[in-house]
Amino acid sequence: MIFAIVVIFLLGLCRAQTCEKKVERLQIQVNELSEQVSRQMALIETMQTSMESHVHGRSVEKRAGTASVAFMANLDHTVEVLHVNQRIEFNNVMLNTGGGYSSSGLFIAPVSGTYLFAFSIHMNRYQQIFTQLMINGNPVNSAITESFSNYGDTQGTAVSIAYVNAGWHVWVEMFHDQQTRIEGSYGGSSFCGTLLA
Repeated sequence: MIFAIVVIFLLGLCRAQTCEKKVERLQIQVNELSEQVSRQMALIETMQTSMESHVHGRSVEKRAGTASVAFMANLDHTVEVLHVNQRIEFNNVMLNTGGGYSSSGLFIAPVSGTYLFAFSIHMNRYQQIFTQLMINGNPVNSAITESFSNYGDTQGTAVSIAYVNAGWHVWVEMFHDQQTRIEGSYGGSSFCGTLLA
């Protein structure tokens, strides 16, 4: 009987030691895994910080290159007569980020880059209007607006993308001699531009 008790005790002790060894091994594995997780978390944080600074840096660069220059203006009155080479004065300035646009219809590029420009000419009389976008004295694009009846509203539009150096002048003018009347009462005659890159 004592022998059986001793055997049971020794078996229990062996099992306890085996369990302790298993627990020790599991604790070592848990510690190793915790260290690995800590290293991985530190690496993820480093990568996130690097990515965020890269993304924020690029978005700041992009904002500086695209949204720092933009303008939008329309004509808020009717112009009864235009002459050849006369600049159209889109006088109602709604946006002038970068300060390059003047209500006299002249945009002076504050920085060099690739710009998008667009203009629309609205008329509602029996006539033709020949207008063009000018960059530093050179014609770039044109729009012809033509109506075949009085009060036959029409609108000519042109869109251009061009590289413009800082200080260059951009405007819209009439380029062909006709009796002209540009409608401005409804905001349909407008000029806008923005720096793309």
